[in-house]
Amino acid sequence: AGLPIHVHRGGQGGEDDVGCEKAALRVYFNIGMCAAECMVGHLHNGPGGSQTEIDDAECSAACPEYVRAKSEVSGMCAFMATNKVPKLEDAPGGAAAINTAVLDRGKKVFKLACAGCHSNGGPPGHEVYSNDLINPMILVGTNSCRARSTNWKEGQIWGQFSSDEYKARATGGPGYYRNVPLLGVWATAPFFHNNRLGSYNGDPSVAGRLAAYEDAMDQLLNPAHRNFGASVQRTTVQITIPTAGGPVTLPAGTPIGAFANVNPATGQNLCPVPGTEALGALAPPDVVENQGHYFGAALSDSDKYALKEWLKTK
Repeated sequence: AGLPIHVHRGGQGGEDDVGCEKAALRVYFNIGMCAAECMVGHLHNGPGGSQTEIDDAECSAACPEYVRAKSEVSGMCAFMATNKVPKLEDAPGGAAAINTAVLDRGKKVFKLACAGCHSNGGPPGHEVYSNDLINPMILVGTNSCRARSTNWKEGQIWGQFSSDEYKARATGGPGYYRNVPLLGVWATAPFFHNNRLGSYNGDPSVAGRLAAYEDAMDQLLNPAHRNFGASVQRTTVQITIPTAGGPVTLPAGTPIGAFANVNPATGQNLCPVPGTEALGALAPPDVVENQGHYFGAALSDSDKYALKEWLKTK
């Protein structure tokens, strides 16, 4: 129990390792595509509510938009599969942003500190392809809410849009995150499954991507530089929500996770801080979004710098 298990590559949580097309179609559904025809009848929310799976054949027959979307995402995924990972050295001014003098050292640091999860042990050029394992959320230490989701399980709303292998292997239930590849990591900050480690600058230029990368790497390797409190998503106005005991008014600044993840029938938060589950309704909610993944924090400053520079080349 608790040991890493193998899943197919793709996605950041094991439940999403289902391939590009189905993962993309989930996005379309989430923004409202074919909601009446394909989704509403499978959702029975509220206390004691239940779900059934969105059915591909049923949805195809009921909603032409879904059929069009399947064709579109197939073309999109084919395009993505034929395009290479963006290399910084090939980007305008990118080569000058890499300190080549420390690359050999950075590669050695990665092998010692990171490769246990983020390498498949393949030949040169494959060092950052990930070992394709999923690990217990408490080991990774990042916000646990996504790992606790159950909509991907057989019989639930996304049952036909989630990994069959994950469903077969995750017999102990939810609670895992998958080790991800680090290809093109210089261009993909902020980090983590929720994109909450590092600042978001909205700048797609090479300089903008590098600025985001530098900030995210600094916070990744120096946890003391993270503003944990600022990462908590909070209400901006006073709101009133219904509960089993009657309406409750919450002031502006209330952590959203403190009420959005509560089972209205029991009052128990479905996303508690890992390790506090036995407290039931008294368990504190897991609301900090930029915590965890402290691997590498004990490296020397020079090793952190070398690692950061080497990863720019991937």
